[in-house]
Amino acid sequence: MSRQFENRFDELFNEKFRDFEVNPPEHILSNIKSSTGNTSVAEKLSSFFRNNLSFVLISICVPAAVVAIYSFSRTNEAISSTTKNLNTEISLVKENLNQNIPEKQNNVSPNNNNSENTRPAPIIKSDETCGLSYALQASNNNGKWTSDANVLIDKPSSSNTEIKVTKEGLYSFAWIPEDANLPIEKTNIRFYAATETKAKDFSVCGNEFDLKAQARFGKGSWNQVKGIEYSEMNNPLTHVIYQGTGLVNLIWKDYGKCASSDTFKVLFQEKPDAFFTTSTTACTESPVELTANNKSLFHYEWEIEGSEASNLQASKVNVSWEKAGKYNVSLKVWKNENCFSISNKIIELTDAPKVSFETVPASCNKGGSITAKPLNKVAFYKYFWMNESNPAGNVRDNLQAGNYSVIVTDKNNCKKEYKVALEGTMPIKADFYHSNYEPTPPATVHFVNTTTIGNKPSKQTDELQYSWDFGDGNKSDEFTPKHIYSSSGNYTVKFTVTDKNGCSNSYSNNDIVIGNTASGTSNVFTPNGDGQNDLFYVKANALSNFHAVITNARGEKVHEWTNPELGWDGTINDSGAQAATGLYYYTVTATTSDGKPYSDKGMVHLRK
Repeated sequence: MSRQFENRFDELFNEKFRDFEVNPPEHILSNIKSSTGNTSVAEKLSSFFRNNLSFVLISICVPAAVVAIYSFSRTNEAISSTTKNLNTEISLVKENLNQNIPEKQNNVSPNNNNSENTRPAPIIKSDETCGLSYALQASNNNGKWTSDANVLIDKPSSSNTEIKVTKEGLYSFAWIPEDANLPIEKTNIRFYAATETKAKDFSVCGNEFDLKAQARFGKGSWNQVKGIEYSEMNNPLTHVIYQGTGLVNLIWKDYGKCASSDTFKVLFQEKPDAFFTTSTTACTESPVELTANNKSLFHYEWEIEGSEASNLQASKVNVSWEKAGKYNVSLKVWKNENCFSISNKIIELTDAPKVSFETVPASCNKGGSITAKPLNKVAFYKYFWMNESNPAGNVRDNLQAGNYSVIVTDKNNCKKEYKVALEGTMPIKADFYHSNYEPTPPATVHFVNTTTIGNKPSKQTDELQYSWDFGDGNKSDEFTPKHIYSSSGNYTVKFTVTDKNGCSNSYSNNDIVIGNTASGTSNVFTPNGDGQNDLFYVKANALSNFHAVITNARGEKVHEWTNPELGWDGTINDSGAQAATGLYYYTVTATTSDGKPYSDKGMVHLRK
């Protein structure tokens, strides 16, 4: 009986409401279900209203009618009565719906008087498009487009219209014909947004690069380029290696509805050479030279472990370490602002040669010694004393007091310089010069003491003894004496200096000549340009191989000549510069007519 009732209800309901598209509110359906208590009936009502009506306002009479249906569901008489009541209530609902949704009346065919007819099953089709717009096309002209989303439909009542969506995805559209005998046409469309090509130009330092294309569907392929090797040809994320340099176009092409391509313009640059060399020796306390192979790059940057080296932005640096060990050295070089390379080396240092020294002090400017002793008993060292080019032994003797240096080198050419101070009495060097003097006796000569002690001028306060022997039997112990020669002659002066340790040194000078001149030679001349006595000359008869020299009081040559007919005009070495007034000395050598050597010397006084 219940099943018979349900079938009759379906027929009646489909006849009265098949042209309406109303979705009743949830509270109406709940009331129907709770009032009837018949789950099957309530579900059919719900299904019918949800699938065929867009909106409904159901009055309170509907639950009452359903309750009445349930009360008489066990008898045929109850079915007939309930059907009449339900027809009455449905008429009221339909009237109410027509008042609230007048635009839906157009969906009901006026020619549809057959309550047994229903709309054919919907026609469903699917499509996909590249882009966010699509042209909808229905098979009949009268109807209206609807959508399950907020979509802009250009002309909803036109069977041929354009739609636009704001983002990609799956959208459903339905064309509802006015003729209820025509099926609803549903179209499911998958929209794909057009691929945005985001590729850009790259400058690559080296021959390797990671590419990342904007793959639309995850499927595609890279183009074939000579010299290019892809790690994965069909992966938008790939690693490339180029066997060359220069600009290369790498293109990713999608497979799919919205197929597009990304073009990468990649400039492959050769990496700069960051390698560097080190000097052959690497030992403590001895500079190690680090030199970049390429000396003409944009920029250099050294990182040196364990050393505070300077000038770390140069192509070559000198580095020293205090302790033996292994140290990391890194060089980073730039070809330009975007292309650089790095290289590293481990520098292993050994200890520099280590020696100690024993000295014996010098005495009287001699007798000192220095002995170098290796601290490593098995060391094989070479010793270069005082920058000598050839190595010598580890002992130097018969030395004066002073400062000495030695470079010690091991078998690896690792070297270290040592400086050694040798004590003892400083060496004395006696020396003097004398002043000009009158050429004839009595002649007063002043002597100037120029003695040095260890290359420093002596002073009158030094603890030294001075002994002067003037060559005429007279002596003096003054620091700077003067002496009067009362007789003519050639005199040799001897000067001796002695320190407190008894060490002495002497100097002799034999150029003092009083009263002697060459035969017929005047020892006074006045080169003042007055035409009188302006030239000093030596009269030499029957002499050959003549050679005359003029010197000053310090023995410095002032003039010389080889023609006995000539002489000295008072100039210095023919320069035109006039010699100062004072006493000068001449020396003559020649050969006599019988072939015997001849010599003469004397003094000449220049006056103006």
